[in-house]
Amino acid sequence: MDNDFGAVWTTPPTPQGVLTVPIFFLDNARMPQHDPLSCVAVLDAAELLGVSHTTIYRLAERGELKLTKVANRTVVRRTEIERFLEANTAA
Repeated sequence: MDNDFGAVWTTPPTPQGVLTVPIFFLDNARMPQHDPLSCVAVLDAAELLGVSHTTIYRLAERGELKLTKVANRTVVRRTEIERFLEANTAA
């Protein structure tokens, strides 16, 4: 089933009912390109960069990648991922 999020996942029926959860895709066509507040989870950032989540934390410890706390979650701004890629890829 498609919606604004791309798709949803529905749990099997339980005595408490059915839960429908939006599935977010890391799709540039759906993600705002210039929204400085647009963030991804650490695991998603690791997937985008092709590294492990442990490497994301190591990069942050060395000051090479800035992490942001939102409530009790650690996220990476998409602009920070783009900055890191520009600084660490050959032209």
